[in-house]
Amino acid sequence: LECIPKWVRRLGLMPGTDCVRVAVRSRPLSSKERAERAKSCLKSPQEGQIVIGRSHAFTYDYVFEETIGQEGVYNACVRDLVQKFFKGFNATILAYGQTGSGKTYTMGTASSHNVAYDSLGIVPRVVESIFSMI
Repeated sequence: LECIPKWVRRLGLMPGTDCVRVAVRSRPLSSKERAERAKSCLKSPQEGQIVIGRSHAFTYDYVFEETIGQEGVYNACVRDLVQKFFKGFNATILAYGQTGSGKTYTMGTASSHNVAYDSLGIVPRVVESIFSMI
């Protein structure tokens, strides 16, 4: 701990805890998938872990099942980054995945005109937070 600058300790930032964090969000089955009687192949047997099929397990910082709302994702992954941004730190949120996996919905970069507040994604929530803090 002696080699960690005091300002880093004072802000509660410790090496290895505030670098890159990875979250996985499972989307609900589409109406087409439900009509075809498809079943989800994902399970989350313990916090931070996702199992595909029967034996392919992967561990992440956050695993969100299909029932989590937009606000839950924002509060868990993004809210603290906005606060650190105002302390002078850089922050990046990146959505990655195949077509139709829910990136646009999660980020909220589609039109947010006439969208219920509960459905607002990360970007509109970040903008709202920034303007409420200045």
